[in-house]
Amino acid sequence: MTTIIKQTTIILILSLGLVLAVLPLANTEWAQNMRMKSEQDTRSNERNQRGESSHPQEFPSVLRYTLPFAKELVLMGLPGLFTLGILGFARKRRHTASFRNETEIN
Repeated sequence: MTTIIKQTTIILILSLGLVLAVLPLANTEWAQNMRMKSEQDTRSNERNQRGESSHPQEFPSVLRYTLPFAKELVLMGLPGLFTLGILGFARKRRHTASFRNETEIN
């Protein structure tokens, strides 16, 4: 099996493990509260757009552009960095093991 296929398989397995580890959070009270707040915010924003609210919700424009980027960074960047760290550790360990075998032979 080529190196690319091995690395891709490792990344997929680690990603699946991370998803399975986080999946139980969907059934917690914290997640339910987040869903309820999101629904309330959505309804409030719809009313604001129709002009039904007397005081629209203030949301800084800077956050409107930075929060989606931060979300992508956290949801994609952290698992990627975690996977790269594990792969780097595995390479170091493999290199150290092969170096030990070479010194034992000589």
